Amino acid sequence: MMASNSKRFLAYVIDILLIGIIIAVISKPLVDNKKIILLNQQLNEVNETILNSDMKFTQNFKNYAQIVKQIDLENVLVNIFTIIMILIYFVFVPYYNNGQTLGSKILKTKIVTRDGSPLTITKLMVRNFILNGLLYLAICLAFLYLFSGIIYFIMISILSFIQLGLAITSVFMILYRKDKRGLQDILSETKIMEISGE
Repeated sequence: MMASNSKRFLAYVIDILLIGIIIAVISKPLVDNKKIILLNQQLNEVNETILNSDMKFTQNFKNYAQIVKQIDLENVLVNIFTIIMILIYFVFVPYYNNGQTLGSKILKTKIVTRDGSPLTITKLMVRNFILNGLLYLAICLAFLYLFSGIIYFIMISILSFIQLGLAITSVFMILYRKDKRGLQDILSETKIMEISGE
């Protein structure tokens, strides 16, 4: 039987809380907090300048984009660690654990392929491109080193809207489709099933 929306949601909340705590604890020493605070103060100053119209928009935008890029450069190790954690927890754990993460194990659900074939790393990767923004994170990381401040800022802004659109689309698909399959389920040819008797 297909897993209910509430079970899917609760399992995902458990997983996100768990992985979020792990990422927060382990990545704390990877970030120079003083530098991040300084950059955020600079960002606030640029915002104030924009609001007060003290300088040309183009110069403000350039400064804003450059500071955003600097903040992202400071967080590179955290982003790399986040990508690694998503791969480990949402790809390899279900692959080696019968389609289950801790959240899905607690709520007695699991990921299965639509046709009953064995779950593959590729299918789990495709799920996480949309579900957890794995592809978005990887592309943003690459763009950080490929583009200058303004182009980088524009590109990641566009990517952010695309990722948000994919996530919203997937939520509506899960809520309103009869088979309760989201975009990540359809593209990866998987579904979330309830486990009975375990």
